Amino acid sequence: MNKYLNFILLILICYTLFACSAAKQSRITIINTCDSIKSNLQRMGESLDINIPKTGSVIEKVRLKSAEKDCPTFTSVSETLYSNLLEYKNSAEEIDSTMTIIIAAITKMTASTASSIPNISPSSNIYDLYKNAKLLEKIPSRKAREARATQLLREANIIVSDLRKNIDISYRKVEILSYNLSFEIFKSEFNQFYFPSGESELKFLKNLDLDRFQKNMESLMNIYNKVKDNKGFNVNIIILASGFADENPLSQKKLLSLLSDEERSGLSLKEQQDKGNLRLSELRAITVNNYIQEYLSKYNMFDRLKVCLYGFGTQLPDQDMKNNTINDPERRIVKCFYHIVAAD
Repeated sequence: MNKYLNFILLILICYTLFACSAAKQSRITIINTCDSIKSNLQRMGESLDINIPKTGSVIEKVRLKSAEKDCPTFTSVSETLYSNLLEYKNSAEEIDSTMTIIIAAITKMTASTASSIPNISPSSNIYDLYKNAKLLEKIPSRKAREARATQLLREANIIVSDLRKNIDISYRKVEILSYNLSFEIFKSEFNQFYFPSGESELKFLKNLDLDRFQKNMESLMNIYNKVKDNKGFNVNIIILASGFADENPLSQKKLLSLLSDEERSGLSLKEQQDKGNLRLSELRAITVNNYIQEYLSKYNMFDRLKVCLYGFGTQLPDQDMKNNTINDPERRIVKCFYHIVAAD
C-alpha cells in the first residue's frame, strides 16, 4: 500500500514540478515578447527622433516657398505629415508603457511599477489595450492572467506593425514632398504654338511648332523616366497650357461661331469682341491639349498626365512684352509649361 502511495506522491511531485516549469516558461515567453516589442519601439523612437526634425525642416522650406509662390497644398500636406509623426511617436511611447504594465502584472512586480506609468487618454488609439493591461493584475488565476496577456500581446503586435507601416508611409511622403520642393511650381516654359488671326484649329498650326513640341516632349519624357527610375517614385506630369489672343477685330461671322445669341445678348460690340477673344484663347488651349493627349497616347500614361487649360483672352502672354500691337502674331499663342511631380 505504501508503495502505491509513494508512487502517486511521486507522480504528483513530478506533475507539480512540470506545471511550475511550464508556468515559468510561459512567463518567460511573455516577458521576452514584451521585451521584443519594446526593443522594436525603441528603434522606431530613435528613427522618429531623427526624422521628425527633418520633417520640420521640410515644413520651413514649404513656408519659404509659400512666401514666394502660392502653394497652400504643399503647406497643408507638410504640416499634416509633421502632426502624424508626432502622433506616431506618442503612440510608440504609450505602447512601450503598456508593455511595462503587462510585465509588472505577469511577474508580480510591485504595484508602484505599473502605477508610475502615466494615464493614457481615452482618445488614444491604444486606449483599449492599455485599459486591459491595467486589468491584468486583477485576474486571480495565474493561468488565466497569462492567457489574457498572450492575447493582449497579439493585439500589441498588430498595432506596432500598423504603426511601423504608417511611419514608413509618412517618411516616404516627406521624401516625395522634399523632392517636389526642388522644382518651381511650374518648372519652365517648354513650348509655344502660334495661331493665325481668328483661328484655333490644329490644321492652322505651323509644322515647325509641332516638330519643336515633339522634340521637347522627348526631352521631358527622358526627365520623367530618370526621376522615376533613379528615385523610385511614381511620377506625374502636369502641363499648363495657357491660350492668348490679340485684339485684332473678329468678323461678325467669327463672333457668331464663337458666341451664342444668348451670350451676345445685351453686350456692346467691344464686350462681344472681348468675350469672343476669351473664347478663342480657350479654344486654342483646348486644341493644344487634344494634340498633347494624342501625342502622349503612345506612352500609355494617361493616369500620370494632367493638362490644365486656361484662356486669358487679350491679356499679354508676357507682362514685360514691349512693342505689342492690336494685330500681333506674338499674342496669338498658346504657351506650355510643365511640372514633374513625384507621387505616392
